Amino acid sequence: MDKSTILTEIISYYNFKTKAQFARVLGITPQALGNWIRRNKFKPEKVYTKCEELNPQWVISGKGPMLKAEYAIQEDRIRIAQDSQPASYAKKKVQNILLFEQGPSSTLKEMLNNSSTKAVVSGFIRVPGLPKCDGATYVSNDSMLPLLKKGDIVFFKETATDNLKEGKIYLVEFTSENKISLIMGVFEKSLSGSGFIKLIPENPGFKPQDIALDKINASALVHASIRPH
Repeated sequence: MDKSTILTEIISYYNFKTKAQFARVLGITPQALGNWIRRNKFKPEKVYTKCEELNPQWVISGKGPMLKAEYAIQEDRIRIAQDSQPASYAKKKVQNILLFEQGPSSTLKEMLNNSSTKAVVSGFIRVPGLPKCDGATYVSNDSMLPLLKKGDIVFFKETATDNLKEGKIYLVEFTSENKISLIMGVFEKSLSGSGFIKLIPENPGFKPQDIALDKINASALVHASIRPH
């Protein structure tokens, strides 16, 4: 297997929507990745140190198993009595979710922009059983305590503002007075009218916010969260 094929296999395995996303995980420019593919040559240590699931020997040579361990498998304990066959196994592919840092250029809008090179990627996460997600990021404050606290990781899926459902938790990015803000809260219809949405924090120390629809840059449903210890 040649080097460009190895890179293509990795991009396919991790479900990167663009080569630019893969380049961000590796910490190189999209142009550098393009050169690797065209020249059929790359630095394998750059790949297997960032993509820890991969078998370094496969990354180097293209031989052997691609992964250090196979996809998560679940044993089917129903044995076929008549021919005494061993238990069968079902393979289940788990999605690879990009973990984004937040910052001046790494906004929710950029995280959701598949061709963006601005969003800062710190790695990826695999969690079995999650609905389809567009990314994950860190909770930046304690507005959702006790449900969520600063430093937790939330998994999100882009959702149009006309499809928000009451009682669900959303991330909403909006611009006010030339300042971009990202807040999280439980969606509720606003008393200010159809041109607004309202997000309610769990923490009583934070105030509910009415946000004008024409100020919103991006919105996403929070599917799940994990809490590092």
